[in-house]
Parts: sequence; C-alpha cells; structure tokens
Amino acid sequence: MIRYYLDQTLSLMAAAQCQHPALARLRGRGPWSASESPGGVMLQRGNAAAWGEIKNGLDGLRYQLADPLPPIMSSITVDERGAVAFIDLPGCRLPIKLAAYAPVSIGLDGTPQGPCDEYGQAGVRLWDRLNSGELLVADPELIAFCRLALMSKTNLTAELVHAYNLITTETIPQIFDTANGIPKAEAGGG
Repeated sequence: MIRYYLDQTLSLMAAAQCQHPALARLRGRGPWSASESPGGVMLQRGNAAAWGEIKNGLDGLRYQLADPLPPIMSSITVDERGAVAFIDLPGCRLPIKLAAYAPVSIGLDGTPQGPCDEYGQAGVRLWDRLNSGELLVADPELIAFCRLALMSKTNLTAELVHAYNLITTETIPQIFDTANGIPKAEAGGG
C-alpha cells in the first residue's frame, strides 16, 4: 500500500533491511520488499492494483501510495502490549505508548537522568511549553510528537499517518492528551 524510493544504488538485501541511513526510520515498519528502480531502489509494503503519483516525503525519500488507499486497520499492525492508552480517531482505534513510559537514562550514580529517546524528550519539552502557554496546535514539534505517538505501537510510517489524515487540528490535542495519560474529563473531552 506504500512504496518508498531512494535515489542511491544499494543492494536489495540492504534496502529491504533498511540499512541505508535514509531508510533507518522505516526499520520495523514493514515487512518491506525491495526492487531496483531507475537510479536507485524501491521499498514496497503491501500490494495495489494501481498506484498514485510519486511525492516527496521526509528525509529525502520519495513515496507513492496505493490508489485507492486501503482501510487503515487492514493495512497496519498494532501492538497493544505494555503501557498504552487507546485513542479513537476517524475510522480507527489505535494504541499509543504513554510518553511517561519512554525509556529513561540512568546516570553513573544510579539516578534517573531524563528520557533518552526522541518521544520521551519531546513529551517533556512540549509539556513544559504547554504549561508556559507557548504551545500552538500547529506547532511543528507538536505535530512531530503526534506522529511519534501514533507510530509508537503501530507500523505506521510518517507518510501513512498523514495519508490517512490522522493528524488534524481536532486530533492533535486529543493525541497529545492521550499520549500524556490525561483522562478525557480533565482534557475537556467527553
């Protein structure tokens, strides 16, 4: 249902294993099949009778979506294990890893030093910005955090998150609150 194009020569095995730095963010988001494409390689997940136009994605990759895009829940896998909260979005119910459970680094003296992954660090920064009144709904860091939240317990890619219209001005506060474990009543939801 999605194809990625990398304009560099790479062995098909290395491409399928996402060994190139530009493909690293796709690791674990497959399964991927690799084939040669003009000037590089193509990674594909799923099949389609027809494909849409090739568009620019993140990190210098180009991508192409199945046309039409299949229903989201038939296109992804979810992992409901661990510290998760569920979010109801148009057309799907997804698990999200709670940001408070992101890995925390431990210092030499054995004390916690703070979150050690991008998701946890962004959660702390955004929470601080929210409390100081500096956070707008379309803030790029908040949007990136919402993508990470939606990808935390699924094999969605950044491009698929947006292709399925999961991030909107209405869902951003809902995703942020869910990722931070804020109950709907406290968040003003219902």
